[in-house]
Amino acid sequence: MAWSSEFVAFLSTSTPPSVVFTLEPYKSNDGVASSLRVSSHASTGLPALIHDIPRLSGQSLDTSTFKNDIGAFALSLVDDGSGAFEEMLGTWARGMLLVLRMGFEGWDLGLFETIALGQLRSITGPGPVWAVECWDLWSALETRQSLTASKGTWFHGTGGETTVAAGNAYNAADPTITVTGAAAFERETGGSYLLKVTPTSGSKFYLTASSVASDVFTIVTHGALGTTDADAAVGNVVEESALLDGHPLDIFRRMLTSSGAGVNGSWDDYPESWGWGLRADFVNASEIDTWKTKVIKVSSGSYAVHWRADAEQTNGWTWLQDRLSAHGIWPVLRQGQVSVRAAQDPTGDAWSLTNLLSDGVTITDDDIIDVVSVEVWSTSKTVEYEKFKAVFSSGGSQIYTDVPATLPQVVTYTVDLTDDLTDQSTKSNVAANVKQRCGIWLTRVPERVVLLLSSLRWMGLVPGDVVSLRTRRTLLRTATWSNLGTVQGTVVQVSPDLARWSVQVVIEIPPPWAGQTGP
Repeated sequence: MAWSSEFVAFLSTSTPPSVVFTLEPYKSNDGVASSLRVSSHASTGLPALIHDIPRLSGQSLDTSTFKNDIGAFALSLVDDGSGAFEEMLGTWARGMLLVLRMGFEGWDLGLFETIALGQLRSITGPGPVWAVECWDLWSALETRQSLTASKGTWFHGTGGETTVAAGNAYNAADPTITVTGAAAFERETGGSYLLKVTPTSGSKFYLTASSVASDVFTIVTHGALGTTDADAAVGNVVEESALLDGHPLDIFRRMLTSSGAGVNGSWDDYPESWGWGLRADFVNASEIDTWKTKVIKVSSGSYAVHWRADAEQTNGWTWLQDRLSAHGIWPVLRQGQVSVRAAQDPTGDAWSLTNLLSDGVTITDDDIIDVVSVEVWSTSKTVEYEKFKAVFSSGGSQIYTDVPATLPQVVTYTVDLTDDLTDQSTKSNVAANVKQRCGIWLTRVPERVVLLLSSLRWMGLVPGDVVSLRTRRTLLRTATWSNLGTVQGTVVQVSPDLARWSVQVVIEIPPPWAGQTGP
Protein backbone atom coordinates (compact mmCIF):
# COMPACT_ATOMS: atom_id res chain seq x y z
CA MET A 1 0.00 0.00 0.00
CA ALA A 2 1.31 3.46 -0.91
CA TRP A 3 1.73 6.13 1.74
CA SER A 4 -1.50 7.62 2.98
CA SER A 5 -2.68 10.95 1.59
CA GLU A 6 -2.47 12.40 5.10
CA PHE A 7 1.20 11.39 5.38
CA VAL A 8 2.00 12.84 1.95
CA ALA A 9 0.22 16.07 2.88
CA PHE A 10 2.48 16.47 5.91
CA LEU A 11 5.56 15.74 3.75
CA SER A 12 4.43 18.45 1.32
CA THR A 13 4.43 21.26 3.86
CA SER A 14 7.09 23.91 3.42
CA THR A 15 7.66 24.22 7.18
CA PRO A 16 8.77 20.91 8.73
CA PRO A 17 6.28 19.69 11.34
CA SER A 18 7.38 17.86 14.49
CA VAL A 19 8.62 14.57 13.09
CA VAL A 20 8.68 11.31 15.05
CA PHE A 21 10.62 8.16 14.09
CA THR A 22 10.36 4.54 15.19
CA LEU A 23 12.78 1.67 14.60
CA GLU A 24 11.70 -1.93 14.93
CA PRO A 25 12.92 -5.42 14.01
CA TYR A 26 11.37 -7.39 11.18
CA LYS A 27 11.07 -11.17 11.26
CA SER A 28 10.86 -13.46 8.23
CA ASN A 29 10.28 -17.20 8.47
CA ASP A 30 12.90 -18.63 10.85
CA GLY A 31 15.04 -15.49 10.92
CA VAL A 32 16.12 -13.40 13.89
CA ALA A 33 13.25 -12.22 16.05
CA SER A 34 12.80 -9.42 18.59
CA SER A 35 9.76 -7.48 19.70
CA LEU A 36 11.64 -4.43 21.03
CA ARG A 37 10.66 -1.17 19.28
CA VAL A 38 12.26 2.19 19.95
CA SER A 39 11.34 5.73 19.01
CA SER A 40 12.57 9.31 18.99
CA HIS A 41 9.83 10.60 21.31
CA ALA A 42 8.65 9.28 24.68
CA SER A 43 5.12 10.40 23.78
CA THR A 44 4.80 7.29 21.58
CA GLY A 45 4.96 5.07 24.66
CA LEU A 46 8.10 3.39 23.29
CA PRO A 47 11.63 3.73 24.69
CA ALA A 48 12.93 7.07 23.37
CA LEU A 49 16.36 5.86 22.24
CA ILE A 50 16.58 7.49 18.78
CA HIS A 51 18.97 10.38 19.34
CA ASP A 52 19.00 12.21 16.00
CA ILE A 53 17.37 12.44 12.59
CA PRO A 54 18.11 9.31 10.50
CA ARG A 55 20.27 9.64 7.40
CA LEU A 56 19.08 7.93 4.21
CA SER A 57 21.37 7.26 1.24
CA GLY A 58 18.65 7.00 -1.42
CA GLN A 59 18.44 5.02 -4.67
CA SER A 60 20.40 5.26 -7.92
CA LEU A 61 19.77 3.76 -11.38
CA ASP A 62 22.25 3.07 -14.19
CA THR A 63 20.32 3.47 -17.46
CA SER A 64 22.95 1.51 -19.38
CA THR A 65 22.76 -1.65 -17.26
CA PHE A 66 19.22 -1.11 -15.93
CA LYS A 67 20.26 -1.90 -12.36
CA ASN A 68 19.14 0.10 -9.35
CA ASP A 69 21.13 0.41 -6.12
CA ILE A 70 19.39 1.43 -2.94
CA GLY A 71 21.27 3.05 -0.13
CA ALA A 72 21.81 2.19 3.49
CA PHE A 73 20.59 4.23 6.43
CA ALA A 74 22.15 5.28 9.69
CA LEU A 75 21.13 6.91 12.95
CA SER A 76 22.23 7.27 16.56
CA LEU A 77 20.73 5.66 19.64
CA VAL A 78 21.24 6.83 23.18
CA ASP A 79 21.40 4.71 26.33
CA ASP A 80 18.92 6.53 28.54
CA GLY A 81 19.62 4.38 31.59
CA SER A 82 16.17 2.79 31.59
CA GLY A 83 17.47 -0.68 30.68
CA ALA A 84 15.88 -0.56 27.20
CA PHE A 85 19.24 -0.17 25.47
CA GLU A 86 20.62 -3.22 27.30
CA GLU A 87 17.51 -5.16 26.28
CA MET A 88 18.10 -4.12 22.68
CA LEU A 89 21.70 -5.37 22.79
CA GLY A 90 20.44 -8.68 24.12
CA THR A 91 17.73 -9.22 21.51
CA TRP A 92 18.89 -7.50 18.33
CA ALA A 93 21.49 -9.29 16.22
CA ARG A 94 23.68 -8.36 13.30
CA GLY A 95 22.02 -9.27 10.02
CA MET A 96 18.43 -8.83 11.16
CA LEU A 97 16.14 -6.52 9.19
CA LEU A 98 15.14 -3.22 10.73
CA VAL A 99 12.12 -1.15 9.69
CA LEU A 100 12.37 2.65 9.97
CA ARG A 101 9.00 4.38 10.19
CA MET A 102 8.07 8.04 10.26
CA GLY A 103 5.10 9.94 11.65
CA PHE A 104 4.30 13.19 13.36
CA GLU A 105 3.74 14.45 16.90
CA GLY A 106 0.33 13.37 18.18
CA TRP A 107 -0.15 10.61 15.61
CA ASP A 108 -1.16 7.09 16.55
CA LEU A 109 1.63 4.62 15.78
CA GLY A 110 -0.67 2.84 13.35
CA LEU A 111 -0.55 5.90 11.07
CA PHE A 112 3.25 5.87 10.76
CA GLU A 113 4.65 4.95 7.33
CA THR A 114 7.73 2.92 6.42
CA ILE A 115 10.49 5.04 4.87
CA ALA A 116 13.40 2.54 4.92
CA LEU A 117 14.24 -1.14 5.31
CA GLY A 118 17.76 -2.23 6.09
CA GLN A 119 19.93 -4.98 7.50
CA LEU A 120 21.61 -4.22 10.82
CA ARG A 121 25.34 -3.97 10.23
CA SER A 122 26.89 -2.43 13.32
CA ILE A 123 26.34 -0.65 16.63
CA THR A 124 29.37 1.40 17.64
CA GLY A 125 30.05 3.15 20.96
CA PRO A 126 31.50 3.81 23.46
CA GLY A 127 28.22 5.40 24.62
CA PRO A 128 26.02 6.78 25.91
CA VAL A 129 25.39 7.71 22.24
CA TRP A 130 25.81 4.78 19.85
CA ALA A 131 26.03 4.87 16.04
CA VAL A 132 23.81 2.38 14.21
CA GLU A 133 24.49 1.47 10.59
CA CYS A 134 22.24 -0.61 8.35
CA TRP A 135 23.07 -2.16 5.00
CA ASP A 136 20.56 -1.66 2.22
CA LEU A 137 17.69 -4.09 1.65
CA TRP A 138 19.27 -5.47 -1.53
CA SER A 139 22.27 -6.63 0.52
CA ALA A 140 19.90 -8.40 2.89
CA LEU A 141 18.27 -10.20 -0.04
CA GLU A 142 21.56 -11.64 -1.28
CA THR A 143 21.08 -14.57 1.09
CA ARG A 144 17.99 -15.99 2.73
CA GLN A 145 17.04 -14.81 6.22
CA SER A 146 17.78 -18.03 8.05
CA LEU A 147 19.91 -18.94 11.04
CA THR A 148 20.33 -22.45 9.65
CA ALA A 149 23.57 -22.27 7.68
CA SER A 150 22.53 -24.88 5.11
CA LYS A 151 19.38 -22.87 4.31
CA GLY A 152 21.04 -19.50 3.83
CA THR A 153 21.51 -19.67 0.06
CA TRP A 154 18.81 -19.32 -2.60
CA PHE A 155 17.99 -22.67 -4.26
CA HIS A 156 19.98 -24.44 -1.54
CA GLY A 157 18.24 -27.76 -2.26
CA THR A 158 18.67 -27.56 -6.04
CA GLY A 159 21.22 -29.66 -7.90
CA GLY A 160 20.66 -32.85 -5.96
CA GLU A 161 21.05 -35.96 -8.07
CA THR A 162 19.69 -39.44 -8.49
CA THR A 163 20.14 -42.04 -11.25
CA VAL A 164 18.08 -43.92 -13.81
CA ALA A 165 16.72 -46.94 -11.93
CA ALA A 166 17.81 -50.51 -12.57
CA GLY A 167 15.72 -52.25 -15.21
CA ASN A 168 14.28 -48.95 -16.40
CA ALA A 169 16.60 -47.57 -19.05
CA TYR A 170 15.15 -44.46 -20.61
CA ASN A 171 14.62 -44.32 -24.36
CA ALA A 172 14.15 -40.99 -26.09
CA ALA A 173 10.47 -39.99 -26.24
CA ASP A 174 9.43 -42.42 -23.47
CA PRO A 175 6.40 -41.02 -21.62
CA THR A 176 8.06 -41.59 -18.21
CA ILE A 177 11.48 -41.86 -16.61
CA THR A 178 12.10 -43.93 -13.48
CA VAL A 179 14.81 -42.94 -10.99
CA THR A 180 16.23 -44.41 -7.80
CA GLY A 181 14.94 -41.61 -5.59
CA ALA A 182 12.78 -38.56 -6.29
CA ALA A 183 11.77 -37.41 -2.82
CA ALA A 184 14.02 -34.33 -2.81
CA PHE A 185 12.87 -32.99 -6.20
CA GLU A 186 10.84 -29.77 -5.99
CA ARG A 187 8.71 -27.59 -8.25
CA GLU A 188 6.43 -24.58 -8.26
CA THR A 189 2.93 -25.27 -6.97
CA GLY A 190 1.02 -26.42 -10.05
CA GLY A 191 4.18 -26.18 -12.17
CA SER A 192 6.59 -28.65 -13.74
CA TYR A 193 9.62 -30.49 -12.47
CA LEU A 194 12.82 -29.87 -14.44
CA LEU A 195 15.21 -32.81 -14.78
CA LYS A 196 18.73 -32.57 -16.19
CA VAL A 197 19.86 -35.90 -17.61
CA THR A 198 23.48 -36.84 -18.37
CA PRO A 199 23.53 -39.72 -20.89
CA THR A 200 26.45 -42.10 -21.35
CA SER A 201 27.45 -40.19 -24.47
CA GLY A 202 26.34 -36.96 -26.05
CA SER A 203 25.11 -33.75 -24.50
CA LYS A 204 23.06 -33.32 -21.38
CA PHE A 205 19.37 -32.68 -21.94
CA TYR A 206 16.38 -31.47 -19.98
CA LEU A 207 12.98 -33.03 -19.42
CA THR A 208 9.96 -31.40 -17.80
CA ALA A 209 7.57 -33.55 -15.83
CA SER A 210 4.05 -32.91 -14.59
CA SER A 211 4.05 -35.34 -11.68
CA VAL A 212 6.00 -38.05 -9.87
CA ALA A 213 4.75 -41.17 -8.11
CA SER A 214 6.86 -44.05 -6.75
CA ASP A 215 9.97 -42.43 -8.31
CA VAL A 216 8.37 -42.38 -11.77
CA PHE A 217 8.20 -38.96 -13.46
CA THR A 218 5.52 -38.32 -16.10
CA ILE A 219 7.19 -36.36 -18.87
CA VAL A 220 5.61 -33.34 -20.53
CA THR A 221 8.47 -31.99 -22.65
CA HIS A 222 11.25 -34.06 -24.18
CA GLY A 223 14.41 -32.11 -24.93
CA ALA A 224 13.24 -29.00 -23.09
CA LEU A 225 14.97 -25.60 -23.11
CA GLY A 226 16.53 -26.11 -26.52
CA THR A 227 18.21 -29.45 -25.76
CA THR A 228 17.93 -32.74 -27.65
CA ASP A 229 16.22 -35.75 -26.12
CA ALA A 230 18.38 -38.89 -26.03
CA ASP A 231 18.62 -42.37 -24.50
CA ALA A 232 19.79 -42.68 -20.88
CA ALA A 233 21.16 -45.94 -19.54
CA VAL A 234 20.64 -47.40 -16.09
CA GLY A 235 22.86 -45.51 -13.65
CA ASN A 236 23.01 -42.32 -15.69
CA VAL A 237 22.74 -39.22 -13.51
CA VAL A 238 19.45 -37.30 -13.29
CA GLU A 239 19.71 -33.95 -11.48
CA GLU A 240 17.13 -31.60 -10.09
CA SER A 241 16.95 -28.09 -11.56
CA ALA A 242 14.64 -25.26 -10.57
CA LEU A 243 12.29 -24.13 -13.35
CA LEU A 244 10.82 -20.66 -13.01
CA ASP A 245 8.22 -20.07 -15.70
CA GLY A 246 6.02 -17.11 -16.57
CA HIS A 247 6.10 -13.34 -16.73
CA PRO A 248 9.33 -11.92 -15.20
CA LEU A 249 7.33 -9.84 -12.73
CA ASP A 250 5.40 -12.88 -11.53
CA ILE A 251 8.64 -14.79 -11.01
CA PHE A 252 9.99 -11.77 -9.13
CA ARG A 253 7.00 -11.72 -6.78
CA ARG A 254 7.18 -15.44 -6.17
CA MET A 255 10.89 -15.34 -5.37
CA LEU A 256 10.40 -12.47 -2.93
CA THR A 257 7.45 -13.88 -0.99
CA SER A 258 7.60 -17.67 -1.25
CA SER A 259 8.07 -19.41 2.08
CA GLY A 260 7.34 -22.99 1.07
CA ALA A 261 4.17 -22.96 3.17
CA GLY A 262 1.84 -21.29 0.66
CA VAL A 263 0.42 -18.90 3.27
CA ASN A 264 2.35 -15.67 2.55
CA GLY A 265 0.01 -14.01 0.08
CA SER A 266 -1.13 -15.08 -3.37
CA TRP A 267 2.40 -15.45 -4.83
CA ASP A 268 3.75 -17.93 -2.25
CA ASP A 269 4.06 -20.75 -4.82
CA TYR A 270 7.73 -21.79 -4.71
CA PRO A 271 9.54 -24.24 -2.45
CA GLU A 272 11.17 -22.65 0.59
CA SER A 273 14.67 -22.59 -0.90
CA TRP A 274 13.52 -20.76 -4.06
CA GLY A 275 12.13 -17.80 -2.13
CA TRP A 276 13.08 -15.27 0.52
CA GLY A 277 9.80 -15.18 2.40
CA LEU A 278 9.47 -11.39 2.52
CA ARG A 279 6.13 -10.59 4.09
CA ALA A 280 3.55 -10.00 1.36
CA ASP A 281 2.53 -6.63 2.80
CA PHE A 282 6.04 -5.33 2.01
CA VAL A 283 5.50 -6.03 -1.72
CA ASN A 284 3.34 -3.68 -3.81
CA ALA A 285 1.57 -6.34 -5.86
CA SER A 286 -1.02 -4.00 -7.38
CA GLU A 287 1.61 -1.60 -8.69
CA ILE A 288 3.60 -4.49 -10.13
CA ASP A 289 0.41 -5.62 -11.87
CA THR A 290 0.15 -2.19 -13.49
CA TRP A 291 3.66 -2.41 -14.91
CA LYS A 292 2.93 -5.93 -16.13
CA THR A 293 -0.26 -5.01 -17.98
CA LYS A 294 0.69 -1.55 -19.31
CA VAL A 295 4.42 -1.61 -20.03
CA ILE A 296 6.08 -5.03 -19.94
CA LYS A 297 3.73 -6.68 -22.40
CA VAL A 298 3.57 -8.00 -25.95
CA SER A 299 1.28 -7.17 -28.85
CA SER A 300 -0.17 -10.68 -28.87
CA GLY A 301 0.26 -13.77 -26.73
CA SER A 302 2.08 -13.75 -23.40
CA TYR A 303 5.27 -12.10 -22.20
CA ALA A 304 6.83 -15.21 -20.69
CA VAL A 305 10.30 -16.54 -19.91
CA HIS A 306 11.95 -19.75 -18.74
CA TRP A 307 14.56 -19.22 -16.03
CA ARG A 308 16.40 -22.15 -14.51
CA ALA A 309 18.78 -22.67 -11.62
CA ASP A 310 20.91 -25.81 -11.80
CA ALA A 311 22.58 -25.24 -8.42
CA GLU A 312 22.34 -23.11 -5.28
CA GLN A 313 23.09 -19.42 -5.70
CA THR A 314 25.38 -17.85 -3.12
CA ASN A 315 24.06 -14.44 -4.15
CA GLY A 316 20.49 -15.04 -5.20
CA TRP A 317 19.64 -11.36 -5.47
CA THR A 318 22.34 -10.73 -8.08
CA TRP A 319 21.11 -13.83 -9.94
CA LEU A 320 17.61 -12.33 -10.04
CA GLN A 321 18.72 -8.78 -10.86
CA ASP A 322 20.83 -9.99 -13.79
CA ARG A 323 17.81 -11.67 -15.34
CA LEU A 324 15.48 -8.75 -14.78
CA SER A 325 17.95 -6.18 -16.11
CA ALA A 326 18.26 -8.07 -19.40
CA HIS A 327 14.60 -7.16 -19.90
CA GLY A 328 15.12 -3.55 -18.81
CA ILE A 329 13.47 -4.14 -15.42
CA TRP A 330 14.76 -3.25 -11.96
CA PRO A 331 13.41 -3.53 -8.40
CA VAL A 332 12.80 -0.38 -6.37
CA LEU A 333 11.83 0.42 -2.81
CA ARG A 334 8.87 2.78 -3.13
CA GLN A 335 7.08 4.24 -0.15
CA GLY A 336 8.15 1.40 2.12
CA GLN A 337 7.36 -1.45 -0.28
CA VAL A 338 9.30 -3.39 -2.87
CA SER A 339 8.05 -2.67 -6.38
CA VAL A 340 9.49 -2.47 -9.90
CA ARG A 341 10.21 -0.01 -12.65
CA ALA A 342 11.20 -0.62 -16.27
CA ALA A 343 12.92 1.23 -19.08
CA GLN A 344 10.60 3.46 -21.07
CA ASP A 345 11.06 5.84 -23.97
CA PRO A 346 9.77 9.21 -22.71
CA THR A 347 10.52 11.13 -25.92
CA GLY A 348 7.09 10.77 -27.47
CA ASP A 349 7.03 8.41 -30.44
CA ALA A 350 3.67 6.76 -31.10
CA TRP A 351 4.50 3.49 -29.36
CA SER A 352 5.89 5.09 -26.21
CA LEU A 353 3.01 7.55 -25.87
CA THR A 354 0.51 4.71 -26.06
CA ASN A 355 2.31 2.61 -23.45
CA LEU A 356 4.10 5.24 -21.34
CA LEU A 357 3.45 4.88 -17.63
CA SER A 358 3.98 8.17 -15.83
CA ASP A 359 3.10 9.49 -12.38
CA GLY A 360 1.91 12.70 -14.01
CA VAL A 361 4.32 14.73 -11.87
CA THR A 362 5.62 18.09 -13.10
CA ILE A 363 8.58 19.77 -11.40
CA THR A 364 8.56 23.57 -11.73
CA ASP A 365 10.64 26.46 -10.47
CA ASP A 366 8.32 26.68 -7.46
CA ASP A 367 9.66 23.26 -6.35
CA ILE A 368 13.34 23.87 -7.06
CA ILE A 369 15.65 25.12 -4.32
CA ASP A 370 18.72 24.85 -6.52
CA VAL A 371 19.82 23.53 -9.90
CA VAL A 372 22.87 21.69 -8.61
CA SER A 373 24.30 20.76 -12.01
CA VAL A 374 23.46 20.13 -15.64
CA GLU A 375 25.47 17.71 -17.79
CA VAL A 376 24.70 18.46 -21.43
CA TRP A 377 25.81 14.90 -22.18
CA SER A 378 25.43 12.60 -19.21
CA THR A 379 28.83 11.42 -17.98
CA SER A 380 27.19 8.12 -17.03
CA LYS A 381 27.20 7.28 -20.75
CA THR A 382 30.77 6.50 -21.82
CA VAL A 383 29.86 5.58 -25.43
CA GLU A 384 26.98 6.00 -27.86
CA TYR A 385 25.74 2.98 -29.81
CA GLU A 386 24.32 2.93 -33.30
CA LYS A 387 22.19 -0.14 -32.63
CA PHE A 388 20.50 -1.86 -29.70
CA LYS A 389 20.04 -5.55 -30.51
CA ALA A 390 17.75 -7.89 -28.54
CA VAL A 391 18.58 -11.45 -29.61
CA PHE A 392 15.82 -14.02 -29.13
CA SER A 393 17.20 -17.04 -31.04
CA SER A 394 20.30 -18.17 -32.93
CA GLY A 395 19.07 -16.44 -36.05
CA GLY A 396 16.56 -13.92 -34.75
CA SER A 397 16.76 -10.48 -33.18
CA GLN A 398 14.96 -7.18 -32.83
CA ILE A 399 17.10 -4.13 -33.61
CA TYR A 400 16.67 -0.47 -32.64
CA THR A 401 18.78 1.72 -34.94
CA ASP A 402 19.68 5.38 -34.57
CA VAL A 403 22.20 7.83 -36.03
CA PRO A 404 25.16 8.37 -33.66
CA ALA A 405 25.79 12.04 -32.92
CA THR A 406 28.58 11.97 -30.31
CA LEU A 407 31.94 10.28 -29.82
CA PRO A 408 33.11 7.73 -28.91
CA GLN A 409 30.64 5.45 -30.62
CA VAL A 410 30.23 1.69 -30.97
CA VAL A 411 28.17 -0.14 -33.56
CA THR A 412 26.03 -2.53 -31.50
CA TYR A 413 24.93 -3.10 -27.93
CA THR A 414 23.60 -6.65 -27.63
CA VAL A 415 21.38 -8.21 -24.99
CA ASP A 416 21.00 -11.97 -25.39
CA LEU A 417 17.56 -13.28 -24.39
CA THR A 418 17.96 -16.64 -26.11
CA ASP A 419 18.06 -18.78 -22.96
CA ASP A 420 15.11 -16.90 -21.45
CA LEU A 421 12.94 -17.34 -24.52
CA THR A 422 13.77 -20.88 -25.67
CA ASP A 423 10.53 -22.80 -26.35
CA GLN A 424 8.49 -19.58 -26.17
CA SER A 425 6.18 -18.97 -29.14
CA THR A 426 6.13 -15.20 -28.49
CA LYS A 427 9.91 -14.77 -28.31
CA SER A 428 10.03 -12.24 -31.16
CA ASN A 429 7.31 -10.11 -29.55
CA VAL A 430 9.09 -10.14 -26.19
CA ALA A 431 12.33 -9.02 -27.83
CA ALA A 432 10.42 -6.27 -29.65
CA ASN A 433 9.12 -4.93 -26.35
CA VAL A 434 12.63 -4.90 -24.85
CA LYS A 435 14.03 -3.18 -27.94
CA GLN A 436 11.37 -0.49 -27.98
CA ARG A 437 11.69 0.35 -24.28
CA CYS A 438 15.49 0.12 -23.91
CA GLY A 439 16.89 1.12 -27.29
CA ILE A 440 16.88 4.88 -26.81
CA TRP A 441 18.94 4.65 -23.61
CA LEU A 442 21.89 3.08 -25.44
CA THR A 443 21.66 4.89 -28.79
CA ARG A 444 21.22 8.47 -27.55
CA VAL A 445 23.15 10.30 -24.85
CA PRO A 446 20.74 12.03 -22.45
CA GLU A 447 21.38 15.24 -20.59
CA ARG A 448 21.54 14.86 -16.82
CA VAL A 449 19.99 17.40 -14.47
CA VAL A 450 20.56 17.43 -10.71
CA LEU A 451 17.90 19.32 -8.74
CA LEU A 452 17.49 20.09 -5.05
CA LEU A 453 13.74 20.11 -4.36
CA SER A 454 11.86 21.54 -1.42
CA SER A 455 9.79 19.37 0.95
CA LEU A 456 9.99 15.61 1.44
CA ARG A 457 7.09 14.71 -0.82
CA TRP A 458 9.66 14.10 -3.54
CA MET A 459 11.11 11.15 -1.66
CA GLY A 460 8.07 9.25 -2.91
CA LEU A 461 9.75 9.20 -6.34
CA VAL A 462 11.94 6.26 -7.32
CA PRO A 463 14.40 5.62 -10.15
CA GLY A 464 12.42 4.85 -13.28
CA ASP A 465 9.58 7.29 -12.65
CA VAL A 466 8.87 9.46 -15.69
CA VAL A 467 8.41 13.11 -14.71
CA SER A 468 8.01 16.41 -16.51
CA LEU A 469 10.34 19.34 -15.91
CA ARG A 470 9.53 22.96 -16.63
CA THR A 471 12.13 25.53 -15.61
CA ARG A 472 13.70 28.85 -16.54
CA ARG A 473 16.58 28.38 -14.14
CA THR A 474 18.90 26.60 -16.56
CA LEU A 475 19.47 25.92 -20.24
CA LEU A 476 18.41 22.50 -21.51
CA ARG A 477 19.01 20.94 -24.91
CA THR A 478 15.28 20.35 -25.27
CA ALA A 479 13.88 23.56 -23.74
CA THR A 480 15.64 26.93 -23.83
CA TRP A 481 14.78 30.23 -22.15
CA SER A 482 13.47 31.58 -25.44
CA ASN A 483 11.35 28.51 -26.08
CA LEU A 484 10.21 27.38 -22.66
CA GLY A 485 8.68 23.94 -22.82
CA THR A 486 7.91 20.99 -20.63
CA VAL A 487 10.34 18.14 -21.15
CA GLN A 488 9.93 14.58 -20.00
CA GLY A 489 12.72 12.61 -18.44
CA THR A 490 13.38 9.62 -16.21
CA VAL A 491 14.32 9.90 -12.56
CA VAL A 492 17.61 8.06 -11.99
CA GLN A 493 18.49 9.08 -8.44
CA VAL A 494 16.54 10.11 -5.34
CA SER A 495 18.39 11.20 -2.18
CA PRO A 496 16.25 12.49 0.72
CA ASP A 497 17.69 14.75 3.40
CA LEU A 498 15.33 14.42 6.34
CA ALA A 499 17.17 17.00 8.42
CA ARG A 500 16.98 19.72 5.74
CA TRP A 501 13.47 18.74 4.58
CA SER A 502 14.62 18.45 0.97
CA VAL A 503 15.30 15.83 -1.70
CA GLN A 504 17.99 15.75 -4.37
CA VAL A 505 16.62 14.29 -7.59
CA VAL A 506 18.62 13.42 -10.70
CA ILE A 507 16.79 13.25 -14.04
CA GLU A 508 18.08 11.97 -17.37
CA ILE A 509 16.40 13.44 -20.44
CA PRO A 510 17.04 11.68 -23.78
CA PRO A 511 16.73 13.94 -26.83
CA PRO A 512 13.65 13.40 -29.04
CA TRP A 513 15.97 12.88 -32.00
CA ALA A 514 19.60 11.93 -32.41
CA GLY A 515 22.11 14.71 -31.95
CA GLN A 516 19.63 17.28 -30.70
CA THR A 517 21.35 20.41 -29.38
CA GLY A 518 18.26 22.58 -28.91
CA PRO A 519 15.21 23.73 -30.87
